[in-house]
Amino acid sequence: MTLFTSPLMTLFTLPLLLAVTLALASSAFTTPSTPTSTNRSFIISGNVFLKEGEPFQVLSGSMHYFRHTPSNIPVRLQYAKLCGLNAVQTYIHWAIHEPTRGLYTRLSELTSFLEAAKDEGLLVILRPGPYICAETNGGGLPGWLQEERGGIGPAGAVIPRSGDPVFLNAVDEWFAVLLPLLQPYLYSAGGPVIMAQVGNEEGFWSSDASSNIYLSHVRDLFIKSWGKDAVIIHSTDSALPALLNGGVPANVFATVDFGPKDNASAAFDIQRVANGGKGPFFNSEFYIGGMNANWGSDVYMNDTAISRNASLSVYQSLIESGASINMYVFSGGTNWRLEAGLHADGGANWQTGPYIPGGPLSEAGDFTDLGIGVCTAIANATGKTPPILPSPIPKSDYGGVLYMKSVAPLWSALSAISASPSPSLPSPWPPTFENLGLESGYVVYETSSSLIPHSDASNWYIREPRDRAYVFLGDGMLPARLGIRQRPMDSAWSPSSPANQTAIATSVSSSPLKIRILVGAEGRDCFGPWLGQDSKGLPGGFQLGPYAQPYVFNWTATPVDVNSRLTLSILEEYSLMLPNATWNSSGSQPGFYLSTLTVSPADGVIRDTFLDMRGWGKGLVAVNGFVLGRYWYLGPEFSLYIPASVLRLGNNDFVVFETDGINAGCNSTQPPGEALLREEARIAACKQVITVDGIPSVRLHTVPVRDLPPGE
Repeated sequence: MTLFTSPLMTLFTLPLLLAVTLALASSAFTTPSTPTSTNRSFIISGNVFLKEGEPFQVLSGSMHYFRHTPSNIPVRLQYAKLCGLNAVQTYIHWAIHEPTRGLYTRLSELTSFLEAAKDEGLLVILRPGPYICAETNGGGLPGWLQEERGGIGPAGAVIPRSGDPVFLNAVDEWFAVLLPLLQPYLYSAGGPVIMAQVGNEEGFWSSDASSNIYLSHVRDLFIKSWGKDAVIIHSTDSALPALLNGGVPANVFATVDFGPKDNASAAFDIQRVANGGKGPFFNSEFYIGGMNANWGSDVYMNDTAISRNASLSVYQSLIESGASINMYVFSGGTNWRLEAGLHADGGANWQTGPYIPGGPLSEAGDFTDLGIGVCTAIANATGKTPPILPSPIPKSDYGGVLYMKSVAPLWSALSAISASPSPSLPSPWPPTFENLGLESGYVVYETSSSLIPHSDASNWYIREPRDRAYVFLGDGMLPARLGIRQRPMDSAWSPSSPANQTAIATSVSSSPLKIRILVGAEGRDCFGPWLGQDSKGLPGGFQLGPYAQPYVFNWTATPVDVNSRLTLSILEEYSLMLPNATWNSSGSQPGFYLSTLTVSPADGVIRDTFLDMRGWGKGLVAVNGFVLGRYWYLGPEFSLYIPASVLRLGNNDFVVFETDGINAGCNSTQPPGEALLREEARIAACKQVITVDGIPSVRLHTVPVRDLPPGE
């Protein structure tokens, strides 16, 4: 998905459509002459889909398996079927399945989703990418791709979404694992998969031959692995002729995406021209509503800019016209762990945890008002009685308040939570996250420098912090925090921008200097100009003064393993009981706050809950070792969703990694580069943490806490 619609759609007229016919003719989709199987077939014939030889209208909704816990997927698929859908659509997230080159993980999450869809009688539209956007970290491209060399870019860098041989070779290796795994799930083989998409909205990225080489290569991999006509191979682009020209290779069925405020007739005419004058109308991303938020934003993205009722009216009319539609999204789910991405085309627009929480299903899987309207619209359009929808799934607040018991300072626990057995060997330049094999999270950089700032230098400089750097001076558990510097949020980002030459005020004049820098990665670019080039860490280095002053060399780097090491069994050894008057009196030290929640419901049923993080600063939360995601005083999201499946009867481990300090949002000035947005909401939320005798707490609720309504 790319959060974009074409506001000038109504300007496209039939003469213009005819004028671009020749330009798009080479992209025309060729209708298969015969179905793959005489028993099970899903093909295009003329202007319709045929399922077992009968005309078929696809009514689908997006639901990404990686944004839902496995135990929640069957229920949400049941809701999709109950609502009147006959298909679901999902991306396939390369980066989570190959976090290290040649190491494949979490593939059972994908196959379990396909099995559940089959069991529910739903068809599946797959979007294997390999680039997917989806507002995910790096658009689904693994971080290690950025460290490969021998490509066609500057200094041998790999250019994604192109004919770069190094990129295509990496895709070949991944698809050699993925495509055979998917083959039994194709519709022609008895499974639910009817369509598979090449790339994702490639017209936005490139319209030259290199893009066509890439997409044609992916198409050929599908055919080589699965056989000719085993599945409908399609593309997706916004309905603009120039975009379709760049994103549709030969023998690929072109689909379009648009929202309720766009001219559907013009969009479908453009689609048909791209398909050589034939083929069914198919909107593969109809933006039904629900919105999505960035940290610090005062508006939700994907806003349809029209009322809910108007959106539903357009949706119903499209179904009545006979067009096939996939709504984006039916169930948004959650950006678990640290898998949310960045839209860097208009500044550092980092995504929050809930993904389109006001869609037809809420983050917790309940029908929203929009969802009720969607189900009614489908019923009305298809001549059926609106379904009786289930009530919201019961939640629990488990007593309401959970007090922290102890805290493990980062500096004392660092060796225990490292992703490697020891810090990296000294490196002349700070190694990037990708150098260290880290997809996301945190790295601690350390050095002892004998260099002294020049007498007229009152600042140290971090060049290009990516993304949030906490600078400390000194050793032990209480180094002095000199400041926080961050990649700018409120303007287009460029390494040469003055805002990126971020200075740290210092009056230090002794030697040697022990410098520690904690760097947090907030998500790699998933759509903008830094796609495939968004290395995390301190890629611009650390300088003892302005441009004429020396850089600091000989760094060690310790990556923090947030996905498997944030447990009480590991951290308690390094913890201090709360309250503690001698540690962190300034509130500036990063640490892991620990507690235990006892879950013992009278009926024995574990239920979902929401964690209220108002009053805390910035960081992440892990429950029983599972990382729920990030929190940030900027809002607009102040809750973390905890599914029942993450909890267990008895004691549950809670770990809060706080990097900025409790009540950090109350500061009158924020770090340079951090957008001064939503001041009123930030100040209102900053003092919400409940503290008794110096012991802080988090709160549990049965509803989420957010500053903006997720609906209209």
